Amino acid sequence: MDSKKTHEFRKVYADIINGYSIVESSKEKIYVRHLSETDIGLISSKYKIHYEEARSKGLLTTKQKIKLLKDQEIWSEQEDKEMKRLSSELERNILTKKNLIIKSQIEEVSNLIKEQEKELKILEGNQSEMVDLTCEKYADRKSNEEIINICLFKNSQLKENIFTRKEYEEMDQARLYAYIYIYNEALSSFTSKFIKQLATLPFFMNSFLICNDDPMIFFGKPIVELTNFQIDLFSTGKYYKSIMSSTGSPPESEYEDPEKLVEWYDGAEAKQLAKKSLEGKEGSTIVGADRKQIQEAIDNDPLAVDLGKEIKKATEEKGKKVLNMADVMKIHGHNAKF
Repeated sequence: MDSKKTHEFRKVYADIINGYSIVESSKEKIYVRHLSETDIGLISSKYKIHYEEARSKGLLTTKQKIKLLKDQEIWSEQEDKEMKRLSSELERNILTKKNLIIKSQIEEVSNLIKEQEKELKILEGNQSEMVDLTCEKYADRKSNEEIINICLFKNSQLKENIFTRKEYEEMDQARLYAYIYIYNEALSSFTSKFIKQLATLPFFMNSFLICNDDPMIFFGKPIVELTNFQIDLFSTGKYYKSIMSSTGSPPESEYEDPEKLVEWYDGAEAKQLAKKSLEGKEGSTIVGADRKQIQEAIDNDPLAVDLGKEIKKATEEKGKKVLNMADVMKIHGHNAKF
């Protein structure tokens, strides 16, 4: 992994531990506090108020606006169906990827997911632009503006807000949007995908493994006081730890790419589920695997049998060129008599 990416992961990790991010400029230094569940609850309560306010002003809901666009032939039923199809297939492929154990298959589905995400984003962007302002968008915008009031501080103790409540309420739109931009930029890396990758890295996992799965030991505060990012990181770390406990650590070659590490953990879980589903069964095959991938599966599973090697061994022991059915059944663990 290149040094730029490493520094980005370390910065985000430090911010998550602190519970805030820092934005510096020539004019001021702003501490952006990360949201907790209680903050989300407050914002949600504001959403309902602003939604009803929008309806009272005559704004249409998103559903009503899309129907109007269809009636005016600006947005088609076909585009609507395509969005739903892509969304459904994307969800299904993400689930499928988690259950795959063959590397080539994982890579194939990963590429398909990226393409579908790109297509869906374009369609959603086109629809959003056409729909313009709705009750939902108005409520989202107004309630999210509250984040600026509760998350921007002057110091690391997070005790003194950048502005007072009165200053916030009297703030002009240009200044408000400038602070919204600062907030969004400060947290642009804090995606679920990025946090999953962060949780695979040694500098996090080495510390996590000695905290006894206790957030109080790791963060120094109870769960109810954790930020959402802290909860995401901690729960992901716990999940990856459980996989390592039963399958061992990822191979060194995967550590160069955090995305590949996430795929390894997903694949390791899929292998565990596959083994459980085969408990009590006599045998199984790996569909879609080439010789190298089959060998990897055999090397990683002490109960796995290389059928080709076993057949060669049996023919040499018995002095035969071709085995009969009884010989093959014996390799599979049956003492059949014909």
